[in-house]
Amino acid sequence: MEIKEENISIKEENQQQPQNQNINNTTNTNLPMNWYYFLIYFSIPVSIFTNGCSTLLAAIEDENIMSCILSLLFTIFLGILEYSMIAKERNALNLLIAYAIITFILQFFTYLPYGTDGFFQFLGSALALCAIYYPNYIYFNKRKHLFIN
Repeated sequence: MEIKEENISIKEENQQQPQNQNINNTTNTNLPMNWYYFLIYFSIPVSIFTNGCSTLLAAIEDENIMSCILSLLFTIFLGILEYSMIAKERNALNLLIAYAIITFILQFFTYLPYGTDGFFQFLGSALALCAIYYPNYIYFNKRKHLFIN
């Protein structure tokens, strides 16, 4: 009698475990990835292209060589970000946050020479960056388990 009760309890435990595992797996893997695909197939490549073109135009027009070098480095950084996002590397999310911070700093120095007007333009662009990147942070934080390489 005891053996039958133990066998029944073991069978019940075995039947309950796969059901719980399936629930957790389906919630983690069925998250939509539309924004991710938009970033890797449109947004980041367009940013690389436009930044690369502006770097070439600035170099042709003999603008400040330091700004050309910084723009070129930023374009290379965008390429690294694109590669790590496509490969779903673990550091891709950190690079995306670094991209937001670098953009924030570059905008600060862009608007700095304009005084009070530049401050308000910078403030507006900083608020826009926060409005864009905070949802990105939430989006990718929920999908962190997908970035494992």
